[in-house]
Amino acid sequence: MKFSGVGYFKTGKNIHSLWARVEANDGLLTLFKQIKAVLREDGMRDLNRKFVPHVNLARLKRTSATEVSQWLARNDSFRMPLMIVGSFELFESYISKSAPIYTSIQKYPLVLEKLV
Repeated sequence: MKFSGVGYFKTGKNIHSLWARVEANDGLLTLFKQIKAVLREDGMRDLNRKFVPHVNLARLKRTSATEVSQWLARNDSFRMPLMIVGSFELFESYISKSAPIYTSIQKYPLVLEKLV
């Protein structure tokens, strides 16, 4: 897995998350398609969103667009060398009023066929 750049998610005008971009690769795209297929079999809907490989860095409350723009400009060149990932862990998140609650659902080992 390789990181390159940063971004954000928003709902309407509300920017709520900052993240580090994960460069897409064949293994990651295959994993995404497999997860999507299993979720669809289990009756999940709304699976047509654009796939944005990322790692969440922060959740935001009442942060101005100007502050976010400044942070993005300062950190857009963020890069990390290739990291070998040995497992994938599925989490459920519940956003409570005080803080998000993350619960591990399942951990899956990954098979390394070749290095990217």
